[in-house]
Amino acid sequence: MKIVIPRPIQDKPYPLLRNFILFVVPFVLIGGIGLTLSLKSRVGANMEIFHAEHDQQSVYNIASELRKKHPEGWSKLFSGKSSKLEDEIVHEMETRGIHCLSIQSIQGKPLFNRSILDSCKLPEMKLFEDVLQTGLPQLYEDVVHQGYWSTFTVFYDTDSNKRFLFAVSRPSRRFENTVSQISTNDAVWFGVLLILSTFIAYGLIHRAQRSLNVSFASMVNAREQLQRFLSKAARANVSEGQSSAIKHQAVVLFADLRNFSGYAETHSVEETADLIDRFVTAVTDAVESHGGDVDKLLGDGMLAWFTGEGATDNAMQAAIHCIENCSDLPRRPGIGLFEGEVIAATLGKGDRMDFTILGRAVNLASRLCSKSAEDEITASKSMRFGDFHQLDGIATDTVSLKNHSQTIEIKKYSLKNEINPLA
Repeated sequence: MKIVIPRPIQDKPYPLLRNFILFVVPFVLIGGIGLTLSLKSRVGANMEIFHAEHDQQSVYNIASELRKKHPEGWSKLFSGKSSKLEDEIVHEMETRGIHCLSIQSIQGKPLFNRSILDSCKLPEMKLFEDVLQTGLPQLYEDVVHQGYWSTFTVFYDTDSNKRFLFAVSRPSRRFENTVSQISTNDAVWFGVLLILSTFIAYGLIHRAQRSLNVSFASMVNAREQLQRFLSKAARANVSEGQSSAIKHQAVVLFADLRNFSGYAETHSVEETADLIDRFVTAVTDAVESHGGDVDKLLGDGMLAWFTGEGATDNAMQAAIHCIENCSDLPRRPGIGLFEGEVIAATLGKGDRMDFTILGRAVNLASRLCSKSAEDEITASKSMRFGDFHQLDGIATDTVSLKNHSQTIEIKKYSLKNEINPLA
């Protein structure tokens, strides 16, 4: 089974601001325009109702006023007889901005029909049908004169106990200008609030995007820094949320600097740290360049493993390159190779956990490493390698390893002189 390198996280934070501009702002603008048109239409409809109710109230006010001042003339007017109240009615019409006023009996008999400036025709009786059915004032356009709005309403005269039909007409221009002015003002205020809200939202989202960018950059930087401390298998394990132990057929490589303790005793801390740093860099590059995964860095040692097709040859090639890369170090490694079953597992719980490989193959690779001198590779004799012209097989042996009951046949390799000048 091959080690799967975890897929990297997206290289950019979520484009909150861009999506707001591309999707939310157009939606708000289109929706705002639609709401503005709807608002203007509703204002117009409400103004029509208000206009009709206003005219109805004007009729009631005119009737109440004249009935109190001229009860006799009022009675004659509603009985269809001539009355001197007509001049008073005309005066009230002029005062209230009414251009045409028509009064009819419930049977449709004309009782009064006067115009101030323009000649208004007598309204047809069928126009009063809705008024008679609902009792509510109705507003019509261009029924008594072109360019006029007319309110049709019913007036109940308590003296005669009869209903009479009134038609009040005014020029539509004045009414439409009023409606247009009110609806435009409302639309402008709505638009201003909408734009202001959009800009406020833009500012808040722009600030959130900047904070998101900073947080994302910090997260990416932290992730990249942490990845340097984890093996590829550990990263894949965390990325996939894997917690159970998994068995793998693998080749384990163990490398360890020979006589490191003696070097550390005779050199400064800085020189010792520099040696370890150069060693780690050399062996890590060698392992990773041949498809392996460094599982642990153990001070002056390293544990790595190889899986998949060609793992045996890849491990040997990595071991060769480890020795070549360390050829100029004051201390050089011995290497052990063993092929077998390992268990990759997450260990620990809570705040402190670790991912590593376990098993007999790991232990044996460590034991074989201890059998290797400087610049030597010790492997199980049962391992089958390809043709490596750089290597000389220098010895074979059967050994008993500490804490292992069975003996194991091993073979030691070293680099040929032309490859390894220090040999």
